[in-house]
Amino acid sequence: MALKGHGERAIANGIAARSAGGGVFYFQSRELRSGEPHFFIVVNRDPIATKLLLLTIVTSKVDKVRIRNRERPHTVVEISPKEYDEFKVLSAVDCNVVLEKSLSELAGLVRRKEVRYHKDLSPETFGKTKAAPSVVSKLLVHAARYGVLLSCTIWSRRKPSMSVLTCIQTA
Repeated sequence: MALKGHGERAIANGIAARSAGGGVFYFQSRELRSGEPHFFIVVNRDPIATKLLLLTIVTSKVDKVRIRNRERPHTVVEISPKEYDEFKVLSAVDCNVVLEKSLSELAGLVRRKEVRYHKDLSPETFGKTKAAPSVVSKLLVHAARYGVLLSCTIWSRRKPSMSVLTCIQTA
């Protein structure tokens, strides 16, 4: 789906309509070594207030992500085409990598028609990404920096040593 209109206002309206996070964009990022466009998932709930998006990167190179994170498999989220039909193959999110992109930079991509918006992830699929420890850590830093209120819950993944702090933005 293409974003209508131009600039920051169009981006703001597009993201505001999806304020729970899980919005998906497709574009080429200068932060990546690859010259190919990638899917990115917005993980912060209200990027409008801070004018900053926190984005995880989606890749179809699932095996490379698994190998790179073999010591911390709980930081990799795999998403199948059944879970999100915009992905045509099994894809992975390395939750150890969270990019910060300013709203104005994304607006520039929109003006140059270098970004596409895709449908949001389902709440269940988005929840897997947002619960990854490194994403939670980035959200906590973001909340402290911008004074965003979070509601946090600690839950365990089978072992108490693998407790995870899950946070959602409340305001």
